Amino acid sequence: MIRFNDATECINWIESQRRFSPKVSLEKMRKICDFFNNPQNNLKYIHVGGTNGKGSTVSFIKSMLIASGHTVATFTSPYITCFNERISYMNNMISNDDLLEIVNDIRLNYEKLQEELNDTPSFFELTTLIAFIYFAKLQPDYVVLEVGLGGLLDSTNIITPVLSIITNVNYDHMHVLGNTREEIALNKLGIVKENVPFITIEDDELLPLFKATAKQKNSKIVIVKKEYQNVSFGEVMTFDYHDYHLVSNLQGFHQCENIMLAINAIELLQVNISKEEIVEAIKNTFWPARLQVVSKKPLVMIDGAHNIDGVKRLCQYLKTIKNDKQLVVIFAVSKDKMYLEMLNEISSVADKMILSEFSYKRSETAENLSNLNFDNVEVNENIISIIDSINNLNTIYVFCGSLYFASEVLATLKTHPISAR
Repeated sequence: MIRFNDATECINWIESQRRFSPKVSLEKMRKICDFFNNPQNNLKYIHVGGTNGKGSTVSFIKSMLIASGHTVATFTSPYITCFNERISYMNNMISNDDLLEIVNDIRLNYEKLQEELNDTPSFFELTTLIAFIYFAKLQPDYVVLEVGLGGLLDSTNIITPVLSIITNVNYDHMHVLGNTREEIALNKLGIVKENVPFITIEDDELLPLFKATAKQKNSKIVIVKKEYQNVSFGEVMTFDYHDYHLVSNLQGFHQCENIMLAINAIELLQVNISKEEIVEAIKNTFWPARLQVVSKKPLVMIDGAHNIDGVKRLCQYLKTIKNDKQLVVIFAVSKDKMYLEMLNEISSVADKMILSEFSYKRSETAENLSNLNFDNVEVNENIISIIDSINNLNTIYVFCGSLYFASEVLATLKTHPISAR
């Protein structure tokens, strides 16, 4: 088997693997890990699932664990600027050298693995395996592991965590997870393990289902109440939660929920950390493309909202900060999303929408979006052209609709920044 000479070759090979394959069990992923001596075993995992807020919650938990003196690894998806972001140790993503070494080791036995499986690993199975091997070498105190899709049959779900987290349940990936919130919740609840506590902030009609799962699994359940107060948005977000006065660079009411969830997770784990260290860790947490400010004059933000729940939460925030300013939302979305409903939400708060697209094959075309006949719409497929049109100090500009779109916009801004006004 040919060895890769550099990380670019290596990542191109990983990215070329089959993206989706129907699953009825986790047997294939177990065989893959067993073939490589089960690198996933003997680590302390915090398993984070849910529809939205997973990445932010992972990041807040990681910051607090590091502040308490622990070593921490994380696995998240998708990436925003480069593949290596998915796999990190402390505040550093996996190096090209480490990635190359692990993938070349996998390649040495790849044909034999394929024979044993009578199949090939999918992209996500392979990526998860790489993360497990990397973490096994480093032996961190904790691994904060984000679920890729759903929960029950997700490749990450072969681990036994010390704590499971479900941020929330809403509509996304219905072609895989089901068409009702109950069906989606059952899939996500698949990460709950026997005698392992789990925590959620979901507190509506799904709560009986959560409690029934906890009882069935003999698992302690902690339901975090949305008891945040005195929320203020500005250069940073501030709010009060119990006896904490918290400051966050990540903004939006939904981030209040993610922060509360993360704090309760740390308390449930009985991590030795002071109140002051928690406050400082929250303040220092950053997660890209989550209401990320890329220009202050004019105000330009990029947000990864890519489903109806995410867009509703984004619009709730935008209504709060808009005041007397105009709001222009630049929107691009994947074909399989509920984009009519998303645009209905956006049109209720935006003064103008610019419909665009991104280069990844899942993108819906701007032309198809324009056929939905919304008012005050412009069609522009060219990101550079859109950036050049940003010129009004009395206007807030927001890019949203897809993390793929957010990634492309951030990459473009590196070489073609917004002109200072």
